[in-house]
Amino acid sequence: MNPNPVVNHGRWLAVVRYNMLAALIGSTLLLPALQAQTVSPATKDPSKPDEVVQLSPFQVTAGSNNGYLSSESTTGSRVATAIKDLPFSVNVVTSEFMRDFGVFESNDNFGYTSSVSNVDVSGGGGSNMRGFTSQYMLRDGFFRLGTTDPILIDRIEFIKGPNAAVYGETQPGGIVNMITKRPKPTAETNASFTAGSYDTTRATLTSTGPVGSLPGTYYLLTGADFERGYAVPGATLRNRTASLGIQHKFDNGGDLYIVYGYMRNQSHSVQSNVPFLYNSVTKTYEGIASNLATINQNGPNSETTRDVNDVTATFEKPLNDIFSVRAAANWYHRHKWLFNAGNGTQYDYLNNTLVKGTPAEGLIGEDGGGVQADLLARYKLFDDKVSAKTLLTFDFSDYYRWDPTWQLGNSYIVSNTPTTVAPGPDGTYWFKNIFVGQPINYSVPAFSSGAYNNVTRNNHNRASIWGGLLRQQLSLMQDHLLLFGSLRYDRVVFSLRDMRGAGLSVRGVNTAWSPSVGYNYKVGSHLSFYGSRSNGFNANAQNQSASAGVQPSEKSWGYDYGIKAGFFDDRLVFTAGGYYIVRRNVATTDVLANGTTVSTFTGSQLSRGAEFDFSWRATDNFTLLGGYGYNNTIYTSFGRDTGAVGFSPGIVPHHNFGIAGKYAFTEQGLKGLSLNAGVIYVGSAASQNPNTGDLFNSAALGGTYIGNDGRRNLTLPGYTLVELGATYQFNTGRFKHTLTLNVKNALDTDYIRIASAQTKGDGRGFYLTYGLGF
Repeated sequence: MNPNPVVNHGRWLAVVRYNMLAALIGSTLLLPALQAQTVSPATKDPSKPDEVVQLSPFQVTAGSNNGYLSSESTTGSRVATAIKDLPFSVNVVTSEFMRDFGVFESNDNFGYTSSVSNVDVSGGGGSNMRGFTSQYMLRDGFFRLGTTDPILIDRIEFIKGPNAAVYGETQPGGIVNMITKRPKPTAETNASFTAGSYDTTRATLTSTGPVGSLPGTYYLLTGADFERGYAVPGATLRNRTASLGIQHKFDNGGDLYIVYGYMRNQSHSVQSNVPFLYNSVTKTYEGIASNLATINQNGPNSETTRDVNDVTATFEKPLNDIFSVRAAANWYHRHKWLFNAGNGTQYDYLNNTLVKGTPAEGLIGEDGGGVQADLLARYKLFDDKVSAKTLLTFDFSDYYRWDPTWQLGNSYIVSNTPTTVAPGPDGTYWFKNIFVGQPINYSVPAFSSGAYNNVTRNNHNRASIWGGLLRQQLSLMQDHLLLFGSLRYDRVVFSLRDMRGAGLSVRGVNTAWSPSVGYNYKVGSHLSFYGSRSNGFNANAQNQSASAGVQPSEKSWGYDYGIKAGFFDDRLVFTAGGYYIVRRNVATTDVLANGTTVSTFTGSQLSRGAEFDFSWRATDNFTLLGGYGYNNTIYTSFGRDTGAVGFSPGIVPHHNFGIAGKYAFTEQGLKGLSLNAGVIYVGSAASQNPNTGDLFNSAALGGTYIGNDGRRNLTLPGYTLVELGATYQFNTGRFKHTLTLNVKNALDTDYIRIASAQTKGDGRGFYLTYGLGF
C-alpha cells in the first residue's frame, strides 16, 4: 500500500471523538442514579452468583432460539416481541445456521430469506432487500459501516419495509440488524480451524464465563483470522477480528454490557468486474463477456483495506412492575484505504482490447456513534381487559466523513498499442489497455503529488441527527387483536465542505416525521392476519456533497399485509404476504451548468412484491426452512434522465428462492452426526442501474438527457446453487470435538454473482473444520 498524504481533519476528528466520548461517559454516569431507583424484588439471589437472571423486556431470551428457528425479535420494535405477533415481516438467521452452512463471511448469500440478495458485500456494508440497495446497516441497533465477522454474531434480524424507522434512519426495503453474542455464566472455550478450496483458512477462538470471583460479572472474548483466494488470479481476502465484552448483572435486576471490537479487512483485486462486450463502431454495449471473468485487471498492487474500532455500552433495568429503562451508547472509527490500479468494464471485441479505468489513490475516514435512551411501560386497562405497552425513545447519532481521492494525471496515460510506450514526465508509464491473450503489464506509477495530481474528491461532511419516538401497543379481545401505532421525529443538521480549490462550505437542516400504524388479528389459535402502513427516512449522509448543496433526505412509505400461521404447537410456522413501497428523493445523476456531474436527490422508485417464508420442525431430529420472494421495483422518475423511467435497479433479482434442511441422528452408533443441505435459486437481474451509460448534451445545451449506450439493457442470468454439509460431534473426557464438512456449489455451477457487483462466482468448494470445546 502506498502512503497517503496527510489529511487535515484533526480538528473535526477531535470534536467528533470528544462528543462521542462525552456521550458514553454521560450514559455511564447515569447508571448509579438508575440503580438507586425503587425496584421490584430482586430476581437473583446474591448468594447464588451463577443463577440465571431474568432478562429484561429489551432482550430476546435464550429460549427463543431453537436451532435454526427464532421465535422473537427486537428489531423494528426495540422490545422483545414474538415474531408471529408483529404487524410486518421479520426474518431471523441464527448463528447455528451460519455455522452449519459454513458462512465464513457475512456477505455469503442469504438466499434462504425471501427478497434478500446480499449482505455486507466484501466488508463494505449495505444490503439489498425488496429491490432497494442500502448502505445502512445496524449492529445492536446502532449504525454499522459493514466489516463484520460471523464469530461475534448471535443472529441476524431482517426487518422488512419502512417499519424499521423505530431506529431512525432506514431504507424503504428494510433494515439488517446484527445482534452480537452475550457472555455465558459458565466457563466455556471453543476453538476451530478450517481449511479448504481457494486457499481458504480460518481460525477462531471464543472464550466466555465468570470474571474471577466477581459475582454476576461475565466476559466474552472472540477472535478470528480468515483468508481466502478467488477464481481471479491474484485476488485475495484477509479478515482479522477481535472483541472483548464484559457483562454485569446487578442484584436489583440491572444489566450492563460493554463490548469493544476491532476488525481489519484487506483485499487485493477482488472487485474485478466481468466486462461488457463493446462495439467500437456503433459505440454501444451488446452483451457480457463472461469468458473474461477471471482476468485480473487490477494486478497485485491494487488494494482495499478497511479497519474499524467500535465500543458499545448497554444498560437495561426494570424500575418496578410497570417501567423498564434502557440506555446505550456507541462510538466507532473506521478507515478505508484504497489503491485501484484501474478496473474497467469495456471489452472492445473488434480490437480485442479491454479498456481499464484510471489508477487512483484514496482514503475514506468515518467517525461517529450515538446515544439511545428508552423508557418502556407495560400495564393493564379497563379492568385488565386490555394489555398495553408504551415505548418512549430518544436517540442522537453523529456521522463525520472525509474522503480525499487522487487520480493519475493524464500525462501518465500511455498509448493504446502494446508496443509504443510514451513515458510520463518522470519516466514512468501506465498501460491503459489490456490486450486479451497477451501478457498484462501491471506497471503503475508510484504515488506522488506530481503524478496523482487530479483530485477528484475531497469532502469533509458531518451529519448530526436528533430523534425521538412514541410507540403504543394495545392487546384486546383476549389477545386476539393487537394494535400498533408510532410517531417518530428526526432533525438532521448537515455541515458539508468541499476542500478542493478555493473550498466550498454549506450548512443545512432536514426534518422528517415518520408515522406508523399496524394490526395483527388472530383467527383462532393458528392463523392471524397482519397489516401495516409506515413511513421511513434516510439522511443519505454518505452521498451528500457541498457542490450539490444540502439535498432533501430520502423518504419512503409503504404497506405490508398478509397472514401468519402456526400449527402443531408452532412447530410449523409461515408468513405469506405482500408489500407496496414508494421511495422518494432517490439519488440521481445531474449535470450542472459548468459541466460538473453531481448527485441530486430528485428520483423516485416503486416496489411491489410478494413473499413466503416458513420453518418446520417436522420431528425433534428434522428441521426445514426456506423462503421465496418476488420483487418488481422500477424507477418512476430519475431527474433529467427520463429514459430510466420504467427500468429496474441493477443487480436486483426479480425472484429468489431457497430451502434448507437439517437432520440430526439419535440412533445408537450415529448419535452426534447431523446432515444439512440447501438449494438456492437467484433469478436474472439487470446488470447495471438504468442511468449507467447515459448520454447528455453539453452543459451549454443544458446537460439534457439524449440517450443510453445500451448498458441498461444488459441482463445477468439467474443461477441455482446446492450446498451440502455434515457435522459429527463426540466427547473425550471434558473435551468436545466437532468435525464439519461443507460442500459449496456442489454442482459446480458456472455463474456471475448478482449480489456482488458482477464478479465471478466460486466453483465447487470443499471446506473441513475441526472444533475443540472445553
